[in-house]
Amino acid sequence: MTVPQVASLPAELSLQIIQDLFAPEQLCIPAIFDQCPNQWNCDLYHPCALRKYYPLKPDSYLSSIGPLLYEEGHKFFFRHNVFVFNMTPAMYRGGLDVLYATPNESDSALWKSARDPRTLELLTFVEPHLSAQEASQTVNPPLLMDRFSGTIRHLVLRVKNEICDLQEAGWEWPLKVDWKTLPHLKTLCLDLQSYSRRESSEAAESQEEYDEKLSEGALSMECLNLKRLILVGLCSQQYYLDKDHKRRMEKLFGKCVAKGVKIEFLDREQTEQYYHQW
Repeated sequence: MTVPQVASLPAELSLQIIQDLFAPEQLCIPAIFDQCPNQWNCDLYHPCALRKYYPLKPDSYLSSIGPLLYEEGHKFFFRHNVFVFNMTPAMYRGGLDVLYATPNESDSALWKSARDPRTLELLTFVEPHLSAQEASQTVNPPLLMDRFSGTIRHLVLRVKNEICDLQEAGWEWPLKVDWKTLPHLKTLCLDLQSYSRRESSEAAESQEEYDEKLSEGALSMECLNLKRLILVGLCSQQYYLDKDHKRRMEKLFGKCVAKGVKIEFLDREQTEQYYHQW
């Protein structure tokens, strides 16, 4: 690939070339959940349903060519890329951006944490209080692209379809992000299907516990001023077509969005029954 020497070009033209080089895919967020209302005529990119991961950083070859491409390329990428994370065990294979870890924890502990390990490279989470022993054994990996992670504007936190439907531990992990570290966030999509399908879970918490975690999550998000909020599965199954429940959810998350912004709900009468292929 031949890359123009952008540093020798007028500033406006240089930035335009950089934007063209580092432009990320323009994802259709509802399509990630196979719920695009305009599937055949949508102008945005529809990812494959089996896609396991999404890019966290721009092309490493282009960004390594020079300081200008690195700096401006990363700025543009982080402002426009839709960052998608899945709820899945901490094991990944294949792909340059994919972390493969061999954890020491048991399988049950992996399911309990059930968090995409790549989130720790870009996002900060509000964790529960740890005992002195637990804290001494906890390693906080350095944030990938620490200079740019706070500029993320579009974020999707998804329950991956390899998670067993009968194992709901850690369902609220998308609500545990430290939102104050994302002051420029404009678009947020939270997959909360587990809330609606909890009655089919063998080890589900009580309704009061689910509601408490949901309320705490919404309260922590009030520092945001979103231009778009998409809630997936929050009004599905037992709440499908329940207008009173939907109004309660709109009120609960209403302080997270900018004035005049209407919260989007993606729901089905029956959410998929997900089973991991062991």
